Amino acid sequence: HVVCQMLSPMKVQTLVKRSMVAVAAAGFLPTTTHAGPEVEAYIAYADVDMGFEEGFRNEPAFSRLSYKTDGAVAGVRGRVPVFNLRRLAVRGEFAHSLDLSGSATDDDWNEAGFISDRSTEDLDEDLLIWSVDATFRLFDNDGMFVGGVLGFQEHQFETEGSNLRYNRFDGLPDRFRVPGNPGTYDVDFSGLRLGAEGGVTFFSKLSVKGEVLYFPDLEARSDAFWALRDLRFRQKADGDGLQARVEVAL
Repeated sequence: HVVCQMLSPMKVQTLVKRSMVAVAAAGFLPTTTHAGPEVEAYIAYADVDMGFEEGFRNEPAFSRLSYKTDGAVAGVRGRVPVFNLRRLAVRGEFAHSLDLSGSATDDDWNEAGFISDRSTEDLDEDLLIWSVDATFRLFDNDGMFVGGVLGFQEHQFETEGSNLRYNRFDGLPDRFRVPGNPGTYDVDFSGLRLGAEGGVTFFSKLSVKGEVLYFPDLEARSDAFWALRDLRFRQKADGDGLQARVEVAL
């Protein structure tokens, strides 16, 4: 998670939570041994969950915005040894969403602590991920490897809404729909990462790989437009993050 300062006259604090779970479906390009270059393509299922809570310092949240999307992501990645050294290598990855969709919910509270209004909308989202790492394998033998990772990663989300449904609970109840695009929200997460990777191969066919990466200085930058309020604003944040990945392949 990262803590944001919203760049608007309201001067609110925003809590940003982001998580993504991806399950790789298959590799389409054959890989070589660890001693040589490796290249593979994949299709994955991604589940993306982003949340924002806004409120004045030391005050309860007065607004909560959540984005939930899922769908298919395709990517390609590779690993190249440095100077023919088996243990030291450079790896890179590029992935883009094929079809991500979902919904967003915006809840607002009144001074008494009750929800005053709620809006929901359908979402279409584009996701782009790229990373570059240097890896050093401390152990690599007999179908098993363990090593360290140091690199940089960036996630770019572009979100566009439609079919907004609005409900007001405070005062005189009201309910209506808004056709068209009620707004956009684009957010970028980037930063250095470091951690560990490992893998093991069973029966020369079944392989299990995993990695745990820590982001000591994660940056979040966003650009948004709320059409109903004719409001454009930007956000920025600095924090840290943690990413885990597990793959099983035949």
